[in-house]
Amino acid sequence: MARCDIVIACLFSTVFLLVDITSGGQSNELTVEEDGMKASLKFIINHPLNKNRPASFLLGSPLTYEEAFFTLQPALDKIDRLHVEQIIQLYEYTDGINSSLAGDFPPNDLWLIPGYYLMSLKEAVDTALTMRRVSAVWNSSWLPVFSSGAGDFIVFDLNNGRIFEIVAKESLVWEVAANIEEFVRQSAHNLQSGMIFIGEDGLMDETIADDRVLNKEDPIVQKTGERFSLQIGHIFHRIYIARSVETRPVSETNIDKDVAQPRLVFNCGNMPNVCANIRNAINNNRKTRNLQRITSRSQIRRNRRASCGRLRCPRGQSCDEYPFASTSQGGRGATIRCVPAAENNSQGGQLNGFYRRYRLGNNSWFRQTYP
Repeated sequence: MARCDIVIACLFSTVFLLVDITSGGQSNELTVEEDGMKASLKFIINHPLNKNRPASFLLGSPLTYEEAFFTLQPALDKIDRLHVEQIIQLYEYTDGINSSLAGDFPPNDLWLIPGYYLMSLKEAVDTALTMRRVSAVWNSSWLPVFSSGAGDFIVFDLNNGRIFEIVAKESLVWEVAANIEEFVRQSAHNLQSGMIFIGEDGLMDETIADDRVLNKEDPIVQKTGERFSLQIGHIFHRIYIARSVETRPVSETNIDKDVAQPRLVFNCGNMPNVCANIRNAINNNRKTRNLQRITSRSQIRRNRRASCGRLRCPRGQSCDEYPFASTSQGGRGATIRCVPAAENNSQGGQLNGFYRRYRLGNNSWFRQTYP
């Protein structure tokens, strides 16, 4: 079905409003017979980037249909069970990774896809029940399937079967696939095409749509009204340049100091460990309090991977980082600490509320008050 996505790209000091007017395509190499969910999972697990890594050999044994259905029961209260068969099919291939049994391996060693490991079904259900209580953005029909280990999830909607990426700390939600099979197949094709790779920092990384549009080497037509084609994985997009506007880069050095920036004030009574991490970042690591929000899904994911990908947190805790992954100052070098997951979720609600209250969009500046 046709889809329309709007992407804003900064290229050669010009902002282009790009409209993806169609999407479609098919596998280049996997045959129809091999293109099902279980075959795609097998391909992902046995791919050279995963084979002989903890991401592969820590996976649990397959569950029977009865075992999977029984494990799901606590998450199925008042849920339409029409789509439950899809998630059971996934766990009939492997029960994922029980992170509490993963020893001292950092999260990045567990990833099957960039930024995420496949959760065991029991851990997925327990996490869903916890997030229903502590997260302001969590939908009661969501079942997390993949976890970053830092509070982000790929979730399966038990009511409609759709797949969403949840950045809980920033209260961000993106729909990423129509169903779990499409998501797994897309990940397999991205591995096969080289769009998933090991980055310069040694972490698994991925090229997704807004990366390709932003890439200066892509043959992007720079005139309003023209079109060009773009292949994202195995899907072909036709991009229409709806409008181009001249702009100039903004940096912390040319912020107008006479203009009052919105001030972010946290309620530290709800999250003492998070606030302690911010104080440590500012006092001891000299991290800036002037922050610039970003909204690029790929850059936020990359920042989170770079900052938290190697920090192993005990169960019930998640990685907190300052500067935030949703700012251009976040990423590699951020000050990190394991904090109770409930505190990270509280911070996410406060941070998202702040962004909304002051209508802070991409590249908007604000100032973190000393907590």
